[in-house]
Amino acid sequence: SLKDIENKRRQVFKPVLDNPYTQAPWPRVDPQQGHDIRDILCTLLEPIGRHNAHLKTHPELKPSAPLTFQHATIGFNSTVKALELQAPVGKGRSKVVYPALSVVFVCKPEISPSLITQHFPVLSYVASSPERKVKLIQLPRGSMEKLSEATGQPHTGIVGITKEMPGASTLLAIINENVEDVEVPWLENVDFFSKPVLKVLKTTAPIIKKTNVQKK
Repeated sequence: SLKDIENKRRQVFKPVLDNPYTQAPWPRVDPQQGHDIRDILCTLLEPIGRHNAHLKTHPELKPSAPLTFQHATIGFNSTVKALELQAPVGKGRSKVVYPALSVVFVCKPEISPSLITQHFPVLSYVASSPERKVKLIQLPRGSMEKLSEATGQPHTGIVGITKEMPGASTLLAIINENVEDVEVPWLENVDFFSKPVLKVLKTTAPIIKKTNVQKK
């Protein structure tokens, strides 16, 4: 019957391009250490919050920004831009001076869609150098609210800091001792102009009887 013919399958081989450029994993952070790192970071960011609160309360006064401002990026745009400028292939001119980041903190569980944050491992890796490795820290759930309170800026889910940030030595020591560097195996000694690798996928396809064949 036609139904039996449709249920039968034949073996086929389909050519596919092998893609080694998969998403890189995030470095693991111990849950308790994640909370400790978050709390220390919030303390370091408090001068920014006090400065922003003062500007809101007394907009007519413009006090000088705390030194912390020069060693931190707050939010997605400034952090990504700083990392892009650090990357060897991203060197370029910018009207804004961005700090050379050593650690990037991301409230990954609280940022959606995940597409917004999935490129941070690769971006942190390419922005690293032998002299300055960029550590990537995934903060625990609930950190966005605390970061927003510390900075005085709502929805703060991404922060970058430099190793020269005032008072950050203890935080950096904890991170360097307990959090591994970002690893992206397919970017090590990669040849961006190598020939594509063609592989063959072994699969099956249904056998369907052809009907209404047009005669020549």
